[in-house]
Amino acid sequence: MTLENVYNTCYNLKRIRRLMKKFDLVCPHRKPNPYRFMAKATQ
Repeated sequence: MTLENVYNTCYNLKRIRRLMKKFDLVCPHRKPNPYRFMAKATQ
């Protein structure tokens, strides 16, 4: 989305993944909280 909005270029998702793999880039994302899941299940 950033590429499309800021730089006006649209790339395929596969192309982005291939480039990320080539340059060893990792997108930081949060892992799900297991405690939150357990609290929801026990209610």
